Amino acid sequence: HKLKKPVGKVLDEAILKEQKAEIKNMKKVIQVQEDKEKLYQKRIVRLERSVQEKANVIENLESDLEAVKDELEKKNEILAENTKKIEVNENQLNAKKEELAVKEAEILQLKDATRKEIADLEN
Repeated sequence: HKLKKPVGKVLDEAILKEQKAEIKNMKKVIQVQEDKEKLYQKRIVRLERSVQEKANVIENLESDLEAVKDELEKKNEILAENTKKIEVNENQLNAKKEELAVKEAEILQLKDATRKEIADLEN
């Protein structure tokens, strides 16, 4: 005939079995949490990489913008220089026109004087 285990021992084994099951469940919960953490870490790495790429793009755009500003500044300086040259040329042109007008007036006076002299000689 079969020996019966003492009640205390049966109770202890039942508690032990329950504790083992709880530990197994806790291990599963911990594993799920660790898996979630790994996923979050991967996501964080991807986001950090994405942020860094965007920061690089912004940096490049800012650099391009600075280059464009510098180029524009140079072109504005050239434009200002050319505008001054045009003003100088216009002033020189106006002075030449005035000289020409004076010469034309002198020529007309000479023509008139010459006509009068010819008329005086003919008379």
